[in-house]
Amino acid sequence: MFEITKLGVYEAENETISINTEEIKGVFDLVQDTITQEEQIVSLCENFKRYFVDLYLPAFEKYSKPENVLQLWDSLDTLEKKTSYFPGPDKYIKILIFSKMCNEPQFEDRCRESISRYETILNSEETQNNEMLKTGYTEDLENCKKVIEYLRVNEV
Repeated sequence: MFEITKLGVYEAENETISINTEEIKGVFDLVQDTITQEEQIVSLCENFKRYFVDLYLPAFEKYSKPENVLQLWDSLDTLEKKTSYFPGPDKYIKILIFSKMCNEPQFEDRCRESISRYETILNSEETQNNEMLKTGYTEDLENCKKVIEYLRVNEV
């Protein structure tokens, strides 16, 4: 939940979880920075529960269907938006898998787009001037090609 909302900070120390309430105050209806009483903990837990039930469960249900994931991907018009919903360099590979799962007619177009995107990133000046990025994106491109080969001949 913390990764999805980008809210709060948590640390597990023994059996204690501490939350930076300053970042989540407005979202979870907190009025102070430090939780010190049991009733405040109960209130925070109830708010978490409400948000989970009202927001996250419907999202989990909707996006458990691969066609809805593809629809979301296609609705995002910038790389920045796609990266916020689909973090990590393997986002293009994931979309190919969803496309294949749906037996989508655009699968081959998505394959070409994914290869092109990895090549563009790999050939960018920023990547070319950073050996670690270069190595990483070279691996991502090769992995993408392997996934495409696999998906072309196998059912998912």
